[in-house]
Amino acid sequence: MAKRKPRDVIDYYLDESTYIPLKQITKTTFNNQEMETETCFSNYEMIDGIAMPMSMKNTAAQFSSQIIFDSIEFNADVPDKLFEKPTSYAPKGQ
Repeated sequence: MAKRKPRDVIDYYLDESTYIPLKQITKTTFNNQEMETETCFSNYEMIDGIAMPMSMKNTAAQFSSQIIFDSIEFNADVPDKLFEKPTSYAPKGQ
């Protein structure tokens, strides 16, 4: 499990009229190398009265990834079975 070190720095960039986060820049040290990760938040929708980004793009060095949410639900019922350890694992197709 990764732990944040006290020297890590996270800067947030907010919309000046709504204060909604538009970007987050995290500066950290990993394996004695300084790293910077940028996360951009977009496509906000109001869900239960809370502005939520439906898209997040992460960029670190030359790599990037994007997460797009179809829906967001607060306090959803989640069956306990989802958190049980599987008894065995068989890769798909076997």
